[in-house]
Amino acid sequence: MKKILFGFLTIGLSISTFSGTGQVSVSNLTTPVTPQSLFQVHDNHVSGQVFQLTNTTSGYTSPSYGFAIEIDPVFKTSFKNQFENAGAGISFLTKNGGLLLDRLTISNNGNIGIGIGIPTAKLHTVATGSLTAGYFTSFGLGLTYPTLWCENTSTGAGVAGYFTSAGTDATFVLGQQATATGPLFKAFGIGGGDEEIRIDGDGTTFFYNGNHIGTITLDPAESGPTEGGQITMYNAAGGVTISIDGDYNNTGFGRISTGELEITGGADLAEPFSVIETESIQSGMVLSIDPQNPGKLKVASSAYDHCVAGICSGASNIKPGLILRQKGTAADGDQLIALSGRVYCLADATNGSINPGDLLTTSDTPGYAMKVTSYEKAHGAIIGKAMTALPSGKGMVLVLVSLQ
Repeated sequence: MKKILFGFLTIGLSISTFSGTGQVSVSNLTTPVTPQSLFQVHDNHVSGQVFQLTNTTSGYTSPSYGFAIEIDPVFKTSFKNQFENAGAGISFLTKNGGLLLDRLTISNNGNIGIGIGIPTAKLHTVATGSLTAGYFTSFGLGLTYPTLWCENTSTGAGVAGYFTSAGTDATFVLGQQATATGPLFKAFGIGGGDEEIRIDGDGTTFFYNGNHIGTITLDPAESGPTEGGQITMYNAAGGVTISIDGDYNNTGFGRISTGELEITGGADLAEPFSVIETESIQSGMVLSIDPQNPGKLKVASSAYDHCVAGICSGASNIKPGLILRQKGTAADGDQLIALSGRVYCLADATNGSINPGDLLTTSDTPGYAMKVTSYEKAHGAIIGKAMTALPSGKGMVLVLVSLQ
């Protein structure tokens, strides 16, 4: 080993080289230290900087210039950039395919970028190709030690997580490993506590009110993987009030069970019938049973027709509220005929003006109703009662359908 002393060094500092290897040892000991690596710095003090590299013009304490590297064995190892500039910071770069690329950047505002030159967030990662921009794993238990914790402490319209995607797959995906036994997803309300929403591993979804009483359950497989789904709704006490069963008793048919049903989109109960000469049918026409075509209807064309069946629904924008049909059977068709409720009807007042409360029957005018003047003939041929007036001529009358 060969000891070399330089005249400009502080007294007590020595530089040693190891012959034949190019290894250098820098020490504050008077006794040379054999280097254990290509370049070794040795400090014999309990505290203090082992290594410091500064800008010789102003030093790292300057607010305008200077860069410093400090290696402090007691407190920390630090990289300092005192240059106050929007582009200032510390970057770690590597070369790839002849290009010098930013791998890790710390900007002067504290933002950290991985794979990007100038980060725009406290942690900004960018991955190209088929790489993952971030991967987190841990062995924590419960909400106290999650793998990833996102928190927005703003009292305004703060958001803790925001996800966007330009791809064709889902923007946000949750998955469970084969050994997982807990729920797939939980969402808590204000202040935490009990969950407000829970999704189990089989897709069953639960919604709770503020007292943590279940109010809605969405079950994709009611009683097993081969059955249909079910939606169940509960009142505030937890009692079932509405049940929508997509595969009732595994029969292949759906059923809705509730104590009260309100329909706001229509005013009559209608059934679809097959009607001969469909091209001549229009909403508001009176139809009757066709004896020549069992199960089918035709336009009523004679007064006091005992085969009267109903009124073609949909006139004056009054739509059916409830439709009864069984597809693929004789109880099906392409024309909705109102059998009960309120519906506008074509009427002829030639044989007498029509007033609210008058009984209506078929007339000799095809498809039109008229006022009943002979109650003896009208027995079994009554369509219903008029709810609006038609003093003369032909027009539309709102009818409360009640076949009798």
